[in-house]
Amino acid sequence: MIDLDELRPELPGFPTPRGFTGNTWLRYLAERACTARYGDRDDPSAVEACSELDHELKIIAELGMAGYFLIVHDICQYACGISDFVAESHGRWPLVGRLATNLRLAGQPVHSSE
Repeated sequence: MIDLDELRPELPGFPTPRGFTGNTWLRYLAERACTARYGDRDDPSAVEACSELDHELKIIAELGMAGYFLIVHDICQYACGISDFVAESHGRWPLVGRLATNLRLAGQPVHSSE
């Protein structure tokens, strides 16, 4: 039988600001983005999104995957910065611009009809 824990790669540590762990820094970034998109937690239109965020962050913490998501966040932030540079460079690298656009869209939640 294969032990799936043995297949889990060891990720490098991700630097966090003083006073934060990987989990608390990920929560801070995610809650800031959720608030910007849906409104404050006490806003009735944001309740479902905040509840889902709490659920997802709990699973990420239990699996010890905060570092992975922080690395992905960092890559996406970098790619979005490159996209801005490419747009200012008169489209010399259109493929990079499309990639960064797709990364931006990937950060948008997908709403199910269920």
